[in-house]
Amino acid sequence: MAGPGTDRMTAVDRREAIVLAAAPLFAAKGFDAVTTREVAEAAGVSEALLYRHFDNKAALYEAIQNSCILQATADAARIESLPDSTATLVLAAYLIMENLRSLLTDGEFARGFVSHTSAKWIAKIERCIRAGIAAGEIEETLEHAMSSAWFSHHIACAMVFYRLPGESVVDYPGGNDPERLLEVSVKFVLKGLGLTSKAIASYYQPQTFALLRTAPPSD
Repeated sequence: MAGPGTDRMTAVDRREAIVLAAAPLFAAKGFDAVTTREVAEAAGVSEALLYRHFDNKAALYEAIQNSCILQATADAARIESLPDSTATLVLAAYLIMENLRSLLTDGEFARGFVSHTSAKWIAKIERCIRAGIAAGEIEETLEHAMSSAWFSHHIACAMVFYRLPGESVVDYPGGNDPERLLEVSVKFVLKGLGLTSKAIASYYQPQTFALLRTAPPSD
């Protein structure tokens, strides 16, 4: 059922609002289990209006995937605009882990996401690792750190896999709070990359990182 003010939104804004409302439903229940009626209710619109913006559920799902890829592309552009440094490497690790943590629980989605985004990150990460080694803030070789960068990708994918049923199959010590798990996983990755404890303490600022999502990219 359409809510108050539904007609005041532009078509573009309404489409984006539907995508934002649908994403957590697909993430929690998977593609097959979600109905267009549920999506319409979550978005505060009628099913008829939903179908004015999307031909079918598959089209909506594709729009969600494209939205995630655009977000990752914007993150990559933001990282590219920053200096090659340990601080930038820490931010990159956070954003990659945060993006993968948010992936819909579907193998096809994950494959598309990784294939569209990994190439945008890897060259910048290598330069930042080289800068970190030169600054004495990374205590591993370039080869070791680059392998760890890919391992961090695999760790995030594994965390998504363990939540395939919609509820984690692993009882993590301290609970399954997403923000806490993100922090633990990012710090684990940074240690694997060879960052010193001092560098992690200096550069890992998750509250500041989160604010970057609402800031425009640097020119």
